[in-house]
Amino acid sequence: MRNPFLRCLLGCLCMLFAVQSASAQIYQVNSPYSYFGWGTMTPPHQAFNRSMGGVSEALRNPVHINVENPASYSSLRFSTYEAAVHGHGLWLNDIDSTYSSGSSSISYLNLGFPAGKYAGLSFGLLPFSSLSYDVVDTRYNEGLDADEQFQFLGTGDVYRAYLGAGGRYKGIAIGFNFNYLFGTYNRRTISFFEDDLVDFGSRRSDVYVIGDIMWDFGAQYALKVKDQTYLTAGISGNGTTAINAERDQYFFRRLENGFPIDTISRSIGVEGEIVLPAKLGFGINYEKRNHWLVGIDVQMTSWDQYELFGQKDVSLNSSTRISIGGNVTPDPSAIKGLAKKINYRFGAFYDSGSIKLNDQQLQEYGISFGLGIPMRPVARTTLYSRLNLSFELGQRGTTKEGLFTENFLRATMGVNFNDLWFIKRKFD
Repeated sequence: MRNPFLRCLLGCLCMLFAVQSASAQIYQVNSPYSYFGWGTMTPPHQAFNRSMGGVSEALRNPVHINVENPASYSSLRFSTYEAAVHGHGLWLNDIDSTYSSGSSSISYLNLGFPAGKYAGLSFGLLPFSSLSYDVVDTRYNEGLDADEQFQFLGTGDVYRAYLGAGGRYKGIAIGFNFNYLFGTYNRRTISFFEDDLVDFGSRRSDVYVIGDIMWDFGAQYALKVKDQTYLTAGISGNGTTAINAERDQYFFRRLENGFPIDTISRSIGVEGEIVLPAKLGFGINYEKRNHWLVGIDVQMTSWDQYELFGQKDVSLNSSTRISIGGNVTPDPSAIKGLAKKINYRFGAFYDSGSIKLNDQQLQEYGISFGLGIPMRPVARTTLYSRLNLSFELGQRGTTKEGLFTENFLRATMGVNFNDLWFIKRKFD
């Protein structure tokens, strides 16, 4: 199969079947902390970045798409296709018990192309954030002299379709991403009583339909230290963004079996805004191209700016994430020995946390590692298209003050195809 498009299509279909099979065997992730704010944010990293702790601000690569910093598109030298699936295992732990859940899904689909010698383009689709929680809480109802149970349910995903461009002049590169965010969130609160004397409860449902535009920018500067060795600095971010949304609200009394008795209130198609916070990141990489790389990133997000239809979430505050990581290829030009040509990756990360509950800041930290396994050489180069494997182990939260920890394992399997497309053939 020599057609690069057919190879890409076959790889994508194989991963879709793998996700479908895995989803049938595993429950949906239950992350109670996704109740707060915008939900659980999905970093836009590829498997390549994830296995290095998320290092991406200063990352420039001729055969990998770095969506986090669009200035990097100017470094693309080949038509590049990347796709991945990931599995997510989550273990909730308090002082007395442990609850496990998990899920799998498509992680990203991206395409990138060089646009002349000093520019590049990229477009694709990837998840942006998600709600996935199911929590039960018991409270005493003084008016009815009975214990009332509340079940909080949240489901939904927001996706990001993007079109980006980057250009460079000498060592300086700049770029931008034009993003369209779309998706639906459903937040439900169900109350019911175990006491037989009380035969009704209530249900409230808030459905948000999201669809709007968002921009982000990036810049990089690469300084050549010596032959094939570079020191690169990068910066990226976005300003505070108001995203248009519509909300449907329902509130009604219900019987124990869920059948509604009467509607207390209802509002359909209410227009409003969801204010997303400003984000700024910067980083430095030191690398010998195609051989090794080390880097560090710092990202700051002003989550205290978040608003949902004019209401702030007092549990949110600004957060800072620090990522360190690197990779090494023992002998990229080795003729024999697959192990010498594998790209070995490693990293670690720490996040001060955007959520504060019971005077406890919910920090997150973890380690990552992965492999870039060569599949086929890129035409006229010593580079390879690769199978990328990434594994992240980490923890968020604390068991202090009646809270709990979320221990997680994220595994990503991605493919990276590169080829010389759109090249006009010449005959002597």
